[in-house]
Amino acid sequence: MDFRKIFNSPVQLESGFTLVELLTVITIIAVLGIAGALVYNSTQQKVRDAKRASEIKTIASAVATSKNFTTNSYLYAATDENKDFQSGVPDDPNASRHYCMSVSTTNFDPPSVCGSNWSTGCPTTSQCGGATYVDLPTALNSLAKTSPAVLSWTICASLENSSTPYCLSNYTLGGDDLKPVIYLYPPQEENITVKLNYLGAIVTSTPLYDTAIPGWSVKATPDGKITDPVTGKSYQYIYWEGKPLSTSYDLTTGFVVPGNESAQFLTDELRKIGLNDDESQEFMSFWLPRIQGNKYNLIHFASTEYTSRAQLNVEPQPESLLRVFMVIKPLEQTSTITPQTFTKFQRKGFTVVEWGGTIVSPF
Repeated sequence: MDFRKIFNSPVQLESGFTLVELLTVITIIAVLGIAGALVYNSTQQKVRDAKRASEIKTIASAVATSKNFTTNSYLYAATDENKDFQSGVPDDPNASRHYCMSVSTTNFDPPSVCGSNWSTGCPTTSQCGGATYVDLPTALNSLAKTSPAVLSWTICASLENSSTPYCLSNYTLGGDDLKPVIYLYPPQEENITVKLNYLGAIVTSTPLYDTAIPGWSVKATPDGKITDPVTGKSYQYIYWEGKPLSTSYDLTTGFVVPGNESAQFLTDELRKIGLNDDESQEFMSFWLPRIQGNKYNLIHFASTEYTSRAQLNVEPQPESLLRVFMVIKPLEQTSTITPQTFTKFQRKGFTVVEWGGTIVSPF
């Protein structure tokens, strides 16, 4: 048979298609099939990556709640693990991969995050800036021991659609301490030393934070005016912001507030807590723009969760001290938690008032 005649002449098949047309259709179908398979595989990878991120958030949140504020360490016992993960601690949806964790017993800063991806096993020490990563179950065994105490941790998942692993740590779960301000109201003009022993890094302050104190030495008057004797400048309050080494808050109590109702909520609650009109106005001017655009906010007013890592000592000692620290967690939908109640603050004699807050991860 002379194949050249076949391909060089418009032979008609019984169906009405030429051979060239039929081959073209087959080629298009093959290309579409390959493209469809690639899209399907990419979609499946994204689904698995989303599952990884969700499970890392769940695991990290569970470990974060095990913090002991007295020792500033983490103790995640087997009973905690059984309660949080009744079906077992989640592992990577791909059996060839594992969730990996690194813990530190010597440093409050979390272990280094690997800068590159890994496909099997856990990354080596050389890949992660000296941090040692092991599979999650092995790492959780370390958290179940009281000695040596675990001070910080990082949990990671290797992703299929990114060269950078998804990681959370004791640091990233808590936000910065934003605009804590300290008001001083002495009964007469007085030189006052405000000492702030902070577990973290002070990133800005006015007047300048003096590490030798550590804190501030100022002159204050009964109307709250504060003067820095070094510069001669006057202020309404002492202002600072910081990056805490680690944070953990009990968010089972507080309030879930629609974003568009934030102004009325703060007006009512700050009055109950004991801020005066000027303090409340300053508080709301700072915080409302940051929260009223959220669908909902879980708002918790922290006590020892904050004051234990930001210890405040004022000389001379005040007769009345109020510290207000608002923790905000943005939410997509409402939920029910136990409301907090407050004892009305009574101002008597030398009074010191502080307010500040933080926005934590919504996960």
